[in-house]
Amino acid sequence: MSGSGGRHVKIWRVSDGRRQFDFAKHETFITQLAFSPDGALLMSGDMDGAVNVWDLKTGTAIQSFKSSDLASPVFSPDSRLLAAAEDDDVVYIVNARTGSVLLRRKFDAVYGVAFSPDGRSLAVHQQKSIVLIEVPSGKILREIAPPAQTANLRFTPDGRALLTSDSDGLMRLWDAGTGELTLTLAAMERNVDTYQEDTSWLVVSPEGLFDGSPEAWGKVSFRFNGKTFDHSPVEIGFKTFFWPGLLADVMSGPRPKPAEEISRVDRRQVRVAFISPDRSPDAPVDTRQVKIRLRVTEAGPAPGFPGGSGARDLRVFRNGSLVKIWRGDLTLDQGGTAVVDADVLLTEGENQFVAYAFSKADIKSLDATLELAGSKALHRPKTAYIIAVGLNRYLRPGLDLKYAVSDARDFAEQIARQQTALANYDAIKTTWLLDTDATAENLRAVLARLAGRPGALSPAQTPLLKNVDRAHPEDTIFIYFAGHGAAVAGRFYLLTHDFAVDGRGAVDPAHAVSDEDLGALLADIDVGRVVLVIDACQSGQVLEAEEKRRGPMNSKGLAQLAYEKGMYILAASQAYQAALEAAQLGHGFLTYALIEEGLKSPAAARGKSLDLRTWLDFATTRVPQLQSAFLSGLGEPARGVAVTRTAYSLQRPRVFYRREPEPHPLIVAVF
Repeated sequence: MSGSGGRHVKIWRVSDGRRQFDFAKHETFITQLAFSPDGALLMSGDMDGAVNVWDLKTGTAIQSFKSSDLASPVFSPDSRLLAAAEDDDVVYIVNARTGSVLLRRKFDAVYGVAFSPDGRSLAVHQQKSIVLIEVPSGKILREIAPPAQTANLRFTPDGRALLTSDSDGLMRLWDAGTGELTLTLAAMERNVDTYQEDTSWLVVSPEGLFDGSPEAWGKVSFRFNGKTFDHSPVEIGFKTFFWPGLLADVMSGPRPKPAEEISRVDRRQVRVAFISPDRSPDAPVDTRQVKIRLRVTEAGPAPGFPGGSGARDLRVFRNGSLVKIWRGDLTLDQGGTAVVDADVLLTEGENQFVAYAFSKADIKSLDATLELAGSKALHRPKTAYIIAVGLNRYLRPGLDLKYAVSDARDFAEQIARQQTALANYDAIKTTWLLDTDATAENLRAVLARLAGRPGALSPAQTPLLKNVDRAHPEDTIFIYFAGHGAAVAGRFYLLTHDFAVDGRGAVDPAHAVSDEDLGALLADIDVGRVVLVIDACQSGQVLEAEEKRRGPMNSKGLAQLAYEKGMYILAASQAYQAALEAAQLGHGFLTYALIEEGLKSPAAARGKSLDLRTWLDFATTRVPQLQSAFLSGLGEPARGVAVTRTAYSLQRPRVFYRREPEPHPLIVAVF
């Protein structure tokens, strides 16, 4: 449909482009057009406030009335009613077909109206507030007073909340049942320093909970006792108030609450500073390895908190990836200070180091920063290491699989083929750990060598690990595992070929690789990018931890390490689910989605190329679709636990990667 420059409303049929109607009833320019939700009616309005309602079956005008030019008329969700404003301050509701007036009520300078999804209430946007009234009685249910002039308002689809866009540049979410503010949302559209587009965002609750992109965290501060100058930076809130997924949680259920009041937090912060090297960030460094020195100082006593704050768990990052950590309490001198040294690697170009530590109350320090420029002499060839682990055969009877080995081969070969075509790397080195070679000892040896700790190899290991060297910051590591997995007592285990149980029937840690083992081994690998794909049952457990949140917090485990090192982890299933193979596909469902539909076809791509994040995200949505389409029975082999009719649910992979924008996303395929 269109409103012409004069008095005509024209409607075309989408299927063949033929014009169906040409309505001519307006005397001035048409400014408003809207279909009713059921598609049976059309509302048109002009700049003089004349409104017509058209029956699209007959092409005739069935209603005509006047409306304010400030508030567009709106249909109710069931298409029976129209709400509009007259003379800028009177709201009325009419029957859209008969024109009978159900309600006429005066307000203060009406700027807009919106029906709730169930049509039982109407939000009236007046000059200084938003009033929710009952339909059709007009009874006032509640009044909301945004702190700034509202520009637009909408109900959420479930009708539980009202979203306003306000003149201070913020959006606010209000509880439609109580009128309480539940969230404030900010999108930073432009960087005021660089005048570049800014994609950072922030969500804050009145209780102090917050979420957002890392670039926006610095815009959060906590104010105390209503005093402008009694405030603390965002770092004091990560332990208690950082809440990833805050918007989704508020929209889907009861409002989350912080575990403690902000006023009770021991908000003293440790101070961290780089002492050396002391040089200009513009002066190029020619040496691959440099020694850095940091000074960490605890905060002194404060009212209610006798003694020092303590200092612990110091971390150092290079270009966003963890390169060094001192776990536990730092040894402080009598002045409450510790000085520590570390050798770190530099890469060609910008090397931005960030360091922070925590108090004994787990309050994060401010970031200390150091910028060093690596000279062109530090240029190093890039290597992609592919570690392919596949297990069809196990020592223990009853565990054999059909497609795990071929899945591992397909994954490694397709990654190598695509990366060779893309010329992302100067060398691609693949290591195969298949069936009898896929032991816990061999997998640990591979990761130790990538970390620069080669150790002594057995005669059998020497040819097996010939392609494994120390990884460097310019490199990428792809680790793929297809086989059995098990979640036991809060831990996840990759069940290797030599998997065994101890005398108590528990997993023997010497003959399996736990998520804790993986975390310890990967922590020491100084590499630019790690991609870990686990096609095994219950593999979602690798992303579980006592601390469910991911961020600059003092929690432990593989999930937190993934955040700190910028890892990409894709697990085939939730912690309670099986990961299935299908004879129809000749693959596990996850690997089929990744390889056959991800790398061999353009199904997952947005355009002619496929980046890493899009590829992993595609698998998380595609696997349950595939399983629903292909799994006709419940007797398919599972990679770990038996699938029963009562326990069965569609397999849903889990993915983790950091949310901040990637300046140089990894392209995994071109088409």
